[in-house]
Amino acid sequence: MFNLKIHDCHILMQNLLPITLKVAKDTDVVDIIFALSDFFKELCAKDLSIKKLDEIGANMVITLCKMEKMFLLAFSQS
Repeated sequence: MFNLKIHDCHILMQNLLPITLKVAKDTDVVDIIFALSDFFKELCAKDLSIKKLDEIGANMVITLCKMEKMFLLAFSQS
């Protein structure tokens, strides 16, 4: 995991991390990671329409609300 380039990190976050987390016990955290992964995958896609951008933006708001409920102290101390 050393000497990774930015593209390698994107591939890890978008494709490999969700696959490895399927065995995790806490499904709420895994669902949040899946949602973040999907957001970045859609945002970095070759074709991105305004309609799709609005859709992923709305989904990201829901994901952020779930993150605030799950990790309350991390969000309130910033």
